[in-house]
Amino acid sequence: MLQLAARYAELWNVDRWNNCWPEALRPLRAAVDAACRDVGREPSTLGHTVGIAVHSTGPGIKADGEAHTGTPERLAEIFHSFAREGVCHIQVLFRPNTLASIEAFAPVLELLDRE
Repeated sequence: MLQLAARYAELWNVDRWNNCWPEALRPLRAAVDAACRDVGREPSTLGHTVGIAVHSTGPGIKADGEAHTGTPERLAEIFHSFAREGVCHIQVLFRPNTLASIEAFAPVLELLDRE
């Protein structure tokens, strides 16, 4: 499958959602970069995306231990960590998947927009 992505894809996605941390991408990225080289493609021409879970930490909501959680500043730093690992796009799965979770995430986006 990596050979197909290396040959034809514009983006390679890791959709681990749970327990997905930037440093966990390194061996996966190394494998896809090697597949790119195997087919004669410059690895930097294949974009990397990731799907992660983010848990709202509003009143009465307990984090499930598998999703990213924390202050807006902490979550923004996690997003920056993914960028430093070569991720160009992050898909967010909210836990719980509610309007309140989305609204609680807005300050993170505001921080990222300012930077």
